Amino acid sequence: MIKSFREYVEKLQACGEIVTVEKEVDWNLEMSAITRHAYDLPAPAPLFTNVKGCTPGFRVLGAPVGLSPDREHPFRRVALSLGFRRIWPARSWWRSGPGCRT
Repeated sequence: MIKSFREYVEKLQACGEIVTVEKEVDWNLEMSAITRHAYDLPAPAPLFTNVKGCTPGFRVLGAPVGLSPDREHPFRRVALSLGFRRIWPARSWWRSGPGCRT
């Protein structure tokens, strides 16, 4: 079970669900535009490490529960955030219905 947001970020990084954005980004519109693009694609969640005007070390995670680019497991981030250990392929979930065992 994930106990903190920091642990959640580490788990996402281990799963390849985060892309680190080291280039300086402006918090006013630029960060949100990149995050929106990640939601639209779907793409890995952007982790901004260099936000204009912020203290070094300050980080922002965009799209923390957006759809995963992994077509077999598109709800991976949502499942991890809810503490699921096993992540089923989306097709099997839709085929059997939520709460059904296959």
